[in-house]
Amino acid sequence: DGLPDYVRDLTMTANNGASLSKYVIGIVKEKDSVQVEVALQPTSGYKTIMYSYANAVRTRDGGVHETGFKAALTKVVNDYALKFGVIKNREKDGFRPEVIQQGLNVVISVKLTNPQFQGQTKDRLNNGPVEGIVRSITDEGLKEWFEGNAAAGKEWLKKILQMQKARNEAQLVEELARAGSKKNGELIDTTLS
Repeated sequence: DGLPDYVRDLTMTANNGASLSKYVIGIVKEKDSVQVEVALQPTSGYKTIMYSYANAVRTRDGGVHETGFKAALTKVVNDYALKFGVIKNREKDGFRPEVIQQGLNVVISVKLTNPQFQGQTKDRLNNGPVEGIVRSITDEGLKEWFEGNAAAGKEWLKKILQMQKARNEAQLVEELARAGSKKNGELIDTTLS
């Protein structure tokens, strides 16, 4: 099955939690002579596992294809969180990209003529137009998935909401600890005795 099998294997072997759905989200499309294939599976884990390829060459440092994927993912997940009533206000409650990506196993592959890589090692793809192409195809594919898999989509969105709340609480505790450790501009002892 190609990339979906690869992602399924990642989910089973990567020790990144159980998959939230038995199905891998697969997106395959060609636009402007660029073939794009994306496979992703949300898990209950916390790590983001993302592998990207350009013409079957692993791009360890990502590039424009990863940037396009992440932009579309953030937009569509927030759109559906609002549509499904998981969040009420996008500006106030919208999910941050790093929280959305937590627990995701993702593989992105693009095939194109004349790929432009940064440096000799080909670790980063730099073809500018590819970003928009991947963003557009991922946007369309994720929307189709959410429309056809509302129950699984809501479960994924609720997991993201829980992670965002936990992250916000941890940030608040950290800010309170910083603010509480100063009095009149001087550090005070906040250790428990």
